[in-house]
Amino acid sequence: PALTAGEFRADGFFKTGDIGMLTPSGALKIIDRKKNLVKLKGGEYVALERMNTVYNGCAVIDVEAGGVCCFADDSLEKPIALAQC
Repeated sequence: PALTAGEFRADGFFKTGDIGMLTPSGALKIIDRKKNLVKLKGGEYVALERMNTVYNGCAVIDVEAGGVCCFADDSLEKPIALAQC
């Protein structure tokens, strides 16, 4: 719980390194990343921006409703993706 709490800002937002904007309908849309390459637990680097681009191009993803948000850090063995379908 303490480590999880440390990842949240005082205003309640989770620090992922993504840069987002709110759409007119109130959805959060990821539009950029502070840092493009992220190092995984095993030392592998992944380009989250590239993953977002590929996944957002899939027909089952609803980009207008938020699309895909990929996340990774040095505590994970593989990146994860949250998708709005």
